Amino acid sequence: MTLQYKQTQLFYTKVGSGPSLVLLHGFLESHTMWKPFLKKWAKTHTVITVDLLGHGKTGCLGYIHTMKQMAESVIAILEHEKIPTAIFIGHSMGGYVALEILAQQSNLISKLVLLNSTAEADSDERKKNRDRAVALLKSHPKAYVSMAITNLFATESLEAFRNDIEHLKETAISFSVQGLIAATEGMKVREDYTLLFQSATVPKAVIGGIEDPIISIKKLETLALKAHAKFYALEGGHMSTIENQEGVTKAINDFLSLPERNSTHAL
Repeated sequence: MTLQYKQTQLFYTKVGSGPSLVLLHGFLESHTMWKPFLKKWAKTHTVITVDLLGHGKTGCLGYIHTMKQMAESVIAILEHEKIPTAIFIGHSMGGYVALEILAQQSNLISKLVLLNSTAEADSDERKKNRDRAVALLKSHPKAYVSMAITNLFATESLEAFRNDIEHLKETAISFSVQGLIAATEGMKVREDYTLLFQSATVPKAVIGGIEDPIISIKKLETLALKAHAKFYALEGGHMSTIENQEGVTKAINDFLSLPERNSTHAL
């Protein structure tokens, strides 16, 4: 499905029936990352998958896509579909967007899952890495995409999931360089929503990869503990949806079975 939004079009899919479940992909990904999970979750939920700005089949709005802008585009889809509230699962960058939605319109979120994602803002070192990424995207986009995707996986996953990794690279290189740069710039300037995540009264979960080379599993465990969130540690790296599909399925299914609201004690 497409929705005309400002000067571009937003692409999203909608399948299943039941309570709404919104799935937000990460950087260098698209709505297709959720394909292995749709059949299962669509049996009990109305599942919305979104191509975020500059990714997949969604166009660009400019040369920087802030998390706020991405969140506003997702909210526009929910308003178009007349969805008043939904469960949100955000992978990596998608988690940043979900947190921005929580900041803007918390009433839209009934449950929230950060999958291989964090509520922290970029460190100074990470911001410098973003600047290097932008430079590489401008000069050698294909080489950057290949390197960046490889670096998301645990070392032992590189051979086991070689075909999946190559497919991911082929898909990402088809995205516009403008969109990838805009997302990189947007992630660099995102807000720190650690306190927001900790204080939110909706049921929350944090799912991380034990060998994640991007986000420390220890930091995610601490975040979950302080936020009274359910915590799931899975074998594998940053790409749990590929490296550990069974673990992701079990964790999400467990979390979805929990009550809608729990403002008085840890999950």
